[in-house]
Amino acid sequence: MLDRKGQERESVYRQTIIVKGAQIIHLGPCSEIAQVAGKRPCEIHLIAGEKQANARHVFEILTLGLKDGQELTVEAVGEEAEEAVREIVELFEKGFPKWKELASDAGEETLSAEEDQAKLEPDLD
Repeated sequence: MLDRKGQERESVYRQTIIVKGAQIIHLGPCSEIAQVAGKRPCEIHLIAGEKQANARHVFEILTLGLKDGQELTVEAVGEEAEEAVREIVELFEKGFPKWKELASDAGEETLSAEEDQAKLEPDLD
């Protein structure tokens, strides 16, 4: 794509989704995102409110502190941007299948959003 001066302009692609449950407050799903992002040549960022994370960096993704019902924008700039965004959005839509499979194989349970949140909140009784 060319800009007004006839120079090549990088393509930007973005999609906003709603986070369902506590989908990526764990290291596993964040790692799955980083692996997918690492396979594409474009820059990929996750944007939640005022916070932004490089999708290739697991700990940056964790710092977003995503919560159930929160808007998340997946944005990519450059070559293969559309494909990159589509793949990451698909991870959210499918509930991080690779992580669920690994957790299941390890004998760990994957919890619903309500069960997961209950484990995080202190028991005041």
